Amino acid sequence: MRNRVIYGCLGTELSSAERQLFEAAKPWGFILFGRNISDRDQVRKLIGALRDCVGDKRTGCTTGDCRRKISSATLGGLIGANPPYEDP
Repeated sequence: MRNRVIYGCLGTELSSAERQLFEAAKPWGFILFGRNISDRDQVRKLIGALRDCVGDKRTGCTTGDCRRKISSATLGGLIGANPPYEDP
C-alpha cells in the first residue's frame, strides 16, 4: 500500500540510499525541484527510476492532469503551473 506522503530527491539521479528509502516507504508521489532537472532525457530517466522504486508505472502524469503524482516547483516565489513534461 502506498503512503500519503510526497518525497523529493537531492540531485539529478537517485542515490542508493534514496532508492532504498523510496522502495521501503512507497510514497504517494514525488516533487522535482530545479536541482533535479538538467534536460528532458535526464528528467525521463529520473521519473523512470522513481516509478521503479514504488512499482507504479503510472506515477508521473502531465501537469495538466489533476491525478499527477510527480510535481515540479520553483522556490523563491509563488508556486504556479509549470509547463507539462511529456510522459516518457
